[in-house]
Amino acid sequence: MGEDKNPTHTAREWGTRHVHDAPHHKDNPNESGKEQKPMNKLMELIRGWLNHLGDAQNSNRVVAIFTIVIAITGIIYAVFAGKQLGVMRDTFNAANKPSVGVNHVGVWHIGRDKEGKITRSEMKTVDTTALSVAVEIKNFGQVVAEDYTSTWRGFVDGKEVPRPTESTPPGNIFPGQVRYLIGGVGQPDYTGIADGTKTFEIQVTIHYKGPNQTYAYCQKERYMTDVNAFGVIGSCPVT
Repeated sequence: MGEDKNPTHTAREWGTRHVHDAPHHKDNPNESGKEQKPMNKLMELIRGWLNHLGDAQNSNRVVAIFTIVIAITGIIYAVFAGKQLGVMRDTFNAANKPSVGVNHVGVWHIGRDKEGKITRSEMKTVDTTALSVAVEIKNFGQVVAEDYTSTWRGFVDGKEVPRPTESTPPGNIFPGQVRYLIGGVGQPDYTGIADGTKTFEIQVTIHYKGPNQTYAYCQKERYMTDVNAFGVIGSCPVT
């Protein structure tokens, strides 16, 4: 073959081939070595999956996998549903339970006047010889407290004294209702308690039942001479 001496023809010929080949490669990416379009790739995956399901053995495997997935999903749902039910139950019980506790402790100084009549004063006087204490216990809850009982103990300078000894028999306390423990301490401890040279503490223990639970607690209070009142100083062992 002889050399093509027409450079213009050669350039035009190659240019024609370039223009012709470009769309050919664009429409056939496999031949050009480029990646396929996403849609073509997706369709091939779908066709492959359908062909895979055509095999009975593979179909059974897929059914087994879906069954396992459904079972696991059911277990997870049951666990979360159980937890949610527990939270709802606890919320309901918290809102619908009795709540019995000490509401107030009243204090009076008791004595006798010259005529022998019993007197009651908010502070110590020359005629007073004993300290009277009334513990008011109230149901602050929304439902009745059943089988309610309460007891209390008195301590002077940390030593238990025989007074007060009164306790309440078992009974029910309805919402907003109150019960009382009434007692006191006399001589020889009264003078020191009233002067502030001796400490006087009481421990009130309460037991009662609600719809789903039994409750018990003990509260400790100390007499404060300067204000003639009791103040809470903490909890105590339930007896």
